[in-house]
Amino acid sequence: MTDDNTSGNGGWAPPDGAPQGWTPPEPPSGGAPAAPTPGSGGWPVPDALRPAPAAPGVSTAPSAANTATDAYARYKPGIIVLRPLSFGQLLDGGIKALRHNPKVMIGLNGAVALGATAAMFGLGYEYFSSTLSFDPNANEQAFSAGSIVGLALGTLVATFLLTMVTVISSVSVGRSVIGEVIGAREAWTRALRRMPTVIAITLLMTLALVLGYGVVIGVIVLSALVAPVLAVIVGVIVGLGSVVLVAWLAIRLCITLPAAALERLGPIASMRRSWRLTTGRFWMILSVLLVATIITSVIQNVISAPVGVLMPLAFLNSDSPPTGLMILLLAVASYVGLLLSTVYVASVTAVVYTDQRMRREGFDLVLAQAAARSGV
Repeated sequence: MTDDNTSGNGGWAPPDGAPQGWTPPEPPSGGAPAAPTPGSGGWPVPDALRPAPAAPGVSTAPSAANTATDAYARYKPGIIVLRPLSFGQLLDGGIKALRHNPKVMIGLNGAVALGATAAMFGLGYEYFSSTLSFDPNANEQAFSAGSIVGLALGTLVATFLLTMVTVISSVSVGRSVIGEVIGAREAWTRALRRMPTVIAITLLMTLALVLGYGVVIGVIVLSALVAPVLAVIVGVIVGLGSVVLVAWLAIRLCITLPAAALERLGPIASMRRSWRLTTGRFWMILSVLLVATIITSVIQNVISAPVGVLMPLAFLNSDSPPTGLMILLLAVASYVGLLLSTVYVASVTAVVYTDQRMRREGFDLVLAQAAARSGV
């Protein structure tokens, strides 16, 4: 569900289709808000949550109230239950998002991922042709200035396009959680509107990463000027520390793009939003995204590894192996694995964003209202 955060109400953004001037109630101060009982405190209960009428002459007031509360806890208008999710439900939500709207999640994202693959192998053609060549002298060309620049430029373009996959997936998942299916054209339009913010976020994170590793390399070089042994010790300590720091920052900022796409925030505001929402949930989010990444990495390797191993053997006895065909086969295998892995991890990330808002802001109540208005 796409929402807007311009009301300045601490991230409690009105859902799509909310009446003019509608604002959700203020969350209680001091921690996560306590979810009110459906039907009390001004929150309307969707028809799907209302208990069945009691039989004539039978008093069932307590059980009816419990039934309403239980039904509310099981309310599932879309791909997830509108309540804080468990570990398995977060991973399963990513799969259900793909099945719920395949035209966007596979079709539209597939077109964007195809552009990313074409940029990677097209701009880096000289590098890949040199590395796949059987000519011993070709390795020198693979590390020439032109091939390295082409590969770096292709990687940058592909990274940006794959970032757009995360934005598109977030827009689709935002609707899928309340049972709505967004069209490919609308999803692409909404993603394009966020393109300046996405570019800014990508550049800021890339610049921060480059500067961080630049500092690490500088410290190691200065240590080497003092003593080679000191450089080795400092390199190990600083290297391991930088890996831990990057992993920690990556988790704290992992839902920056969903926040930017669904709440229409700027780059810095999106990062701050992600930082606030992930507070106190580092290990849970890390484990979910780590497992999702491992699953997709295995699938990606299963698809691409046979091509990378068997293809050179197939042309081993050839005097002039078809380098272009080899690059094309490798690109196709990489595209299929890249599409599945990127889309699934992006879907899980969007579900994690929704779960964090439900836990910290009672966002499940807002989603339930939106689903009730849409007739789900």
